Amino acid sequence: MICCPPHRSRHPDSTTALDEVQQLCRRLRALLMAHPGASRVMAPGPSQAANERAFTERVLHLLNTAGLTDQDTALAYHALVEYVVGSATIDTDPRGGPSADKEQQHEAWRLEYARSAPEEFPATTRLAQWLYPSQEAQFDFGLELLIQSVRVRAESSPQRS
Repeated sequence: MICCPPHRSRHPDSTTALDEVQQLCRRLRALLMAHPGASRVMAPGPSQAANERAFTERVLHLLNTAGLTDQDTALAYHALVEYVVGSATIDTDPRGGPSADKEQQHEAWRLEYARSAPEEFPATTRLAQWLYPSQEAQFDFGLELLIQSVRVRAESSPQRS
């Protein structure tokens, strides 16, 4: 699945470690999107395949290196992997890869929301043009939020003292 670089003897700083985690998450999603059934196979739990174990080991190491406590490292790992796998599962057309039809469907939904009664759905009507952006934009925004939260958590971790 995902090839991970060998462990380095010098630990990266928090920013470098979390940047690498973010890139690994993007690579995992791209792989899952390229192989439509893969995210559904991963969803029930770890397969224990060597490449999956290497991915897990690398991400856990990087999160811990970033300064998270052991417990927060494990919880952040699960939050990230579940977000990536869930996103790929939702965004992948079961017949193969990302669906161009979904982008057209998103445009139709935005138009429908824009025509909503503003007195009944004021927020939906006002924000209609920004609802349902591209699948990549949605994923990137969510991943960035998760990484920023992990960064804040790591910076306030008692392990950094």
